[in-house]
Amino acid sequence: MATEILTERLRLREWRDDPAEVDALHAVLSDPETMKLWPAPFDRDGCATWLANVRQSYEKHGYGRFAVEIRETGQLIGDCGLFPGRIGEWSFVDIGWILHADHHGKGYATEAARAIIDHAFSTLGLTELVAHMAEEHAASRRVAERLGMKFIHAQPYERNLGKTHTFFRLTPEMWASAAE
Repeated sequence: MATEILTERLRLREWRDDPAEVDALHAVLSDPETMKLWPAPFDRDGCATWLANVRQSYEKHGYGRFAVEIRETGQLIGDCGLFPGRIGEWSFVDIGWILHADHHGKGYATEAARAIIDHAFSTLGLTELVAHMAEEHAASRRVAERLGMKFIHAQPYERNLGKTHTFFRLTPEMWASAAE
């Protein structure tokens, strides 16, 4: 059975193998404002590849990214979840969030990420999560800080045109302290 996580305002669910899912994700990842700190907005084929990789991650790792919907309306507003990350020899579990620009500033990214973190630590038994974002992405940095994540370093990130990314870390112990 597919995983679904409910929060006060959001429903997070596994992406399905369905062309309508590609269209829904494309509506988010093709928006220039939403993707302004990425190398470029995604085309439909890029979204299809994204979702295929996410579904493979569910099978291979037992986790992946989730569709983020507003519970009250069912409207898909973005993507949040876990994905295996690797930079050089460093392997990590990446927690990330992308919400359509129309939904920025409403606390949805923090709400979705909190639910993912709870799931990662309590259900999946993960021992560390890493978030990273373009250095100039102040809003994502604030989300990471609100989650109790701690800055670990900044470095150029090859997959984002060599832009400097800031990296944050969270362990179950840090998460428990942040919740107090």
